[in-house]
Amino acid sequence: MVAIAALVVGCGNDPVAPAKTSFEGKSYKGTGYTILFPVDWAQQKGLMGSEIAAIGKPTDAAPDFSPNVNVVVVEGVKGTLDDSWAATIRPLKTLSGFKKIEERDIELPAGRAKVLIWEHTLMTRPLRAGTYLMTHGSTDYVITCTDAPESFDASRATFEEIVASIRFK
Repeated sequence: MVAIAALVVGCGNDPVAPAKTSFEGKSYKGTGYTILFPVDWAQQKGLMGSEIAAIGKPTDAAPDFSPNVNVVVVEGVKGTLDDSWAATIRPLKTLSGFKKIEERDIELPAGRAKVLIWEHTLMTRPLRAGTYLMTHGSTDYVITCTDAPESFDASRATFEEIVASIRFK
């Protein structure tokens, strides 16, 4: 796993230092946040309900699927991170072939997050995804990283760097 380096500048409400990544990053400025994607990943706004999606190149292990990351922003949220988490993962459990691999709380440079690594089948293609949820004020940020199961582990370090790069305005 690639270590993510970030420094908290000063104290209190001072901003978190910019993300350091092992890839050359291209910043996307979204609704209340910025996030870095690899420069060679295509970015597409509004794809399937997301604010932004970034799509990588297929790997040798899964030449029929491109690793991708999407960010969904939900504004006007009331309740706790745990409340939002329950609402976020409830519909995932109804997907074809849903299987929970891992679920945990993590600490990212921009704050606390929940993560679920899971599998499902889209049409006939098995997929593995990591869904991350962070809240900032009354806004939820849901970041989902998806790849084929046979290449997910190879993509995971990049996915984790992308997620850790989020900074709130």
